[in-house]
Amino acid sequence: MRGKGAGATVTRSAGRRPFIWIVNGRRLLAVVLAGVFLLFLAWLPFGVDRWNRARHGVAAGVTLSGYRVGGWWENEVRELVLDLAERWRIDPADAVLTGTGTVVEARPGQRVDVEATVQAVLQARAGQEVSPVLVSVEPAITGAHFSPIYRGDPTRPVVSLAINVDWGADVLPGLLKTLDELQVRATFFVTGRFARRFPELVRAMANAGHELGTHGAEHVHPGVLGDKELDSLILEGAKILHSIAGVEVNLFAPPYGEVNERIARRAALNGFRTIMWTVDTVDWMKKTAGEIQGRVLERVENGAIILMHPMPETVKALPPLVAELRRRGYALLPVGEII
Repeated sequence: MRGKGAGATVTRSAGRRPFIWIVNGRRLLAVVLAGVFLLFLAWLPFGVDRWNRARHGVAAGVTLSGYRVGGWWENEVRELVLDLAERWRIDPADAVLTGTGTVVEARPGQRVDVEATVQAVLQARAGQEVSPVLVSVEPAITGAHFSPIYRGDPTRPVVSLAINVDWGADVLPGLLKTLDELQVRATFFVTGRFARRFPELVRAMANAGHELGTHGAEHVHPGVLGDKELDSLILEGAKILHSIAGVEVNLFAPPYGEVNERIARRAALNGFRTIMWTVDTVDWMKKTAGEIQGRVLERVENGAIILMHPMPETVKALPPLVAELRRRGYALLPVGEII
């Protein structure tokens, strides 16, 4: 009987094992599936991001100066370019005057056009090597600054009207109106003292698209001034024009047309080019409109800088003079655009 009982017990235990195995197997499967599901959830953002990058980001295999940027987003590319731009930048070197009087020529620099470089990367084909888009940066002071300028580019059929202003407030409105009708942009060299007295006229010049240069803070002989006084004459005149018209000024026409090596050098060291003239109308001597036209047309040439003043006869001379200059093939531009 015991034997049978023991056997029966063993038989019953053996009969339960398949059920336990099934239950445990299902639990194990559930755990495995749960683990796989959790791994899938963890991978999903990464996988979606990679898919999106491959489809919408930078093309695969693209490099920027050796840096692999395939699959990058635009903001990531921009951050890299901004960082690298500092390494690629080269500051320009201004021309300098040595103690012996010789000029060490200027050296241009370079900077990275960040947005253009970013767009080049975004538009690159798969596997393409992209180079940064570099822009030349010109020095503020070149060797040419140390010599006065009497003429613009001799290879181009262009001329400039350089109008010195220290008086003539009653004539200037008519002069500006005539230039506007003729669609001519000139360069007005204005003294600081005139600008202070007639700021509305200075603003009218700038608003009409004319170029402004300084004729000095005061209309004094620059040759008798010391270096510091000469610096002040130039800088203060430009500062006044900037405060009134909001424009940067870097051209200097010396009062009385008085220039020498020292005057041009002081102007250069302050970042200004000294502007003289090719043709002097001598209109301030009350020349007639016909005489003014004649002086210009007899002497005009490529790159000519034509000196004028706000005189009534000058205003009368302008329409036929401009018409003849254009008939001869000359374009009229501000001084800064022809030198």
